[in-house]
Amino acid sequence: MTSKKHYIHVTLEAGILKVILKDPETKNAMGSEMAEQLINTLNDFSKDSQSKVLMITGDKESFCSGANVRTMKANADSFISESTLDTDPWKQLEKSIKLNATEPQSDEIEIVRNITRHIFNLRKPSVAAVNGPAIGFGTGLALSCDIRLASTNAIFREAFVNVGLIPADGSCWYLPRMIGLTNSFLYQYTGEVITAKEAYRLGLVSKLTEPDTLMDEAVRLCQKLAEGPSYSMAIIKRLIQLSSDINFEESMEISGIAQGIAKKTNDHKEGVSAFLKKRKPSFNGD
Repeated sequence: MTSKKHYIHVTLEAGILKVILKDPETKNAMGSEMAEQLINTLNDFSKDSQSKVLMITGDKESFCSGANVRTMKANADSFISESTLDTDPWKQLEKSIKLNATEPQSDEIEIVRNITRHIFNLRKPSVAAVNGPAIGFGTGLALSCDIRLASTNAIFREAFVNVGLIPADGSCWYLPRMIGLTNSFLYQYTGEVITAKEAYRLGLVSKLTEPDTLMDEAVRLCQKLAEGPSYSMAIIKRLIQLSSDINFEESMEISGIAQGIAKKTNDHKEGVSAFLKKRKPSFNGD
């Protein structure tokens, strides 16, 4: 009996769950098996009190080359609709939304798309260490993480338009919030490459490093996050997610309520005690 191939490599050290996408033959393309293994890992991560921070990176020279189309093609062909679309794309979209009649997707495609939803809903910090090309879904995967660090070898590319598709991995939500509408139109309309330097200039990544120092920088950041007050950090994540969809007064009201919750945590008590005693706090996430 042959053992199941492992498409990701997972380690847990000092509260940091490090996930390496590992399929060199496809430059770490996200196939259904890799996606299933990653989602199972994310589910375990969300429940494990010892796992504080998620770090995702790629094996060898690539971060993630996109969805593994070869593993999906056989099923995808059977889902091609022969129905006539409205000549106005917006009207067709409105009709489909009202009828909840999206084009059926294969299970393989849906499981890949659900990865970014899982990461969005994590109550813990996530960091993408983008070591090389992040193409198509690879860009969406990086965007779904709270923080992105990139080496100078990294590139980003919203390549869906090149095959007549749209970024259905959350990128249409994330990208405008990160780099603005005009730049989002540019890169999602054209599928042009965003170099590492340009990604840093646009604010798509928080830090740019040389290839041989990326992991050291990522681990250093993750260590700091792992030692933080995780309960309050989870609330911060939710407030930031909501910020673009509510006005200032609504944000102030919600953040005031959130502050009341944070004041009740043991981590707040520990933080105050450590400050008064001039020592480093030891947070437990409660």
